[in-house]
Amino acid sequence: MGDAIILLNGSAERLRALYVTVDPDRDTPDRMRSFLATYPHFLGLTGSADAIEQIKIAYRVFAQRQATDDGGYDVPHSAIAYLVAPDGTLAAHFVDALDAPTIAARIQAVFDTARTNDVR
Repeated sequence: MGDAIILLNGSAERLRALYVTVDPDRDTPDRMRSFLATYPHFLGLTGSADAIEQIKIAYRVFAQRQATDDGGYDVPHSAIAYLVAPDGTLAAHFVDALDAPTIAARIQAVFDTARTNDVR
């Protein structure tokens, strides 16, 4: 997604990329900030377990904590990026298998459609 944002050039200014944790117990604000330091276009979001659960339900995100043999845990999860319009409607979604040029083109198409509709 970060590469797709770079490909958008000036259009990227219209986009705010959010990275929402599915593991609020482990992903503290400091940890999110550290992880996302190499992704400058993203703002990391975390919250209470209840708030994250509500987001998971609303966006149909799978994430389930699983114990590991070493006493720790992993959180396997779905990896989907959503493009949400300013009015809160879902404009598009992108599975992690899509390449950056395809994602950028689809985002640009949504922007172009919105611009066309604004002119009418």
